[in-house]
Amino acid sequence: MLTIASLTFKEALRKKILIAALVLTLLFLAVYGIGLHFIAQEISSHEAEFRASGGNFSQVEGNMIQDTTKKAFLLLGIYFASSIVSLLAIFSAVGSVSSEVENGMLHALLAKPIRRRDVILGKFTGYALMLALYATLLFVSILGLNHFIFGSSLSGTLPAVGLFILEPLVLLAVTIAGSTKFSTLANGIIAFMVYTIGVIGGMAEQVGAMAQIKMLVTSGIVTSLFMPVDALYRMIAIIITGPSTNPLSNFTFGPFGAVSQPSNAMIVYAFFYMAAFVLIAVRAFSKRDIG
Repeated sequence: MLTIASLTFKEALRKKILIAALVLTLLFLAVYGIGLHFIAQEISSHEAEFRASGGNFSQVEGNMIQDTTKKAFLLLGIYFASSIVSLLAIFSAVGSVSSEVENGMLHALLAKPIRRRDVILGKFTGYALMLALYATLLFVSILGLNHFIFGSSLSGTLPAVGLFILEPLVLLAVTIAGSTKFSTLANGIIAFMVYTIGVIGGMAEQVGAMAQIKMLVTSGIVTSLFMPVDALYRMIAIIITGPSTNPLSNFTFGPFGAVSQPSNAMIVYAFFYMAAFVLIAVRAFSKRDIG
């Protein structure tokens, strides 16, 4: 299994999709950093103008507005970073089994004394290591930009990083399981649609919580059970924003915040969800006729 994991990790690093993702990530970070720079300037400028005009602007109010604004743009960056790493998980592993069956690579591999279970576990481990490394670097970069430009606090970084890494691993398990049953194209479409449903459901739940529409909240919770990735992001949002003295701050964050907060049990559920799909992949591949 470790040999397969090592080979998969090296193959993942050589894939053009990872190179493209890294280039686009650097572009994203550059644009995001420039945006934060100008936002910070605007905040300082508006505060100075308001004070100069003699407005009744207390230090407490100013700090509250600045804190909420900083957290809103931090969540915005993490949300899009979450989408990037989730899509990388799907497209890097979409043909992990199916494409190798189609091109005959698995025929040669399984001719050796290697159990099919070890092939799946090795592939999952290899891709998981690559995604964990990429997700960590991306998340730390987002936090670093906000800390450097806004002076944002880095409290709660470790649990947030852990949840951020778990997001793509959940999708990785689903994608590899799909690759044992469907063609590469069909699996890509299915995995992307499952992810999209989870994101839309999460957005609907937050909008429902803000508008107090119980049906939307319930549908979002059900969707989270179907695909828990968005719920993990909401838990990251809770850790990052922390307790707020401003009752309107959660609404200021809009659909990128966590007005409807997931239970901590969702973390346990996500681990079992991931493990279940890995087991599904192992079982499906052990029964698959690869000719």
